[in-house]
Amino acid sequence: MRKMLFQITAIVGILGYLTSPTAFGQTSQVEFPPTGGVVILYAHDAQLATLSFTDGKSGMTMKDHEIYNRDSHLAFEIYDKNNLRVGIQGLERGSIVDLGSGDELEARYGYRETVGKSQGFASIHREAGKLVIFQDRQKHTFQPLKEAALLDKTEEMTSAPVLVGHIYLVRISQAETETVSAKLRVLAFTPGQSVTIRWERL
Repeated sequence: MRKMLFQITAIVGILGYLTSPTAFGQTSQVEFPPTGGVVILYAHDAQLATLSFTDGKSGMTMKDHEIYNRDSHLAFEIYDKNNLRVGIQGLERGSIVDLGSGDELEARYGYRETVGKSQGFASIHREAGKLVIFQDRQKHTFQPLKEAALLDKTEEMTSAPVLVGHIYLVRISQAETETVSAKLRVLAFTPGQSVTIRWERL
């Protein structure tokens, strides 16, 4: 009886494998580069102190017992204490703009926020190549985001202080051509240790 159960289990296992996508060199799901999410950057770990906006992973990697830059667009603490820094890898320039808190954006642009003060952050996106933000949330209309003009001035190694609840715009360029841009919101911050951010490519 035990032998029969073993044989049945083995057959089921083999059939399960043969009918799975991996049996023929396929993956079980298609992976696409993420466009955003929540990430924690740690000050005392070089690999986890940076972020790539290309794939949402650490910008640094360890190879042959050394730390190397892989694709770092954003860094925490590495260059400036309690700051977020951009324009940190070769040939790239960056700009980072602090838009203030959700309350400040609501007051400045006149739309109505909801609980959590996240509507302003969520609404920032591109329309016809320009960054916009809510104008009237009920009518779902948008208006130009004036601070976007500040992104045009890119520099090597530029930074902004980390402030909880604040929303930031980031632009990375190379040879005057934009390579990637994103919006960030600081969710939590422990000075000298870590920062938690929500980010999304624009």
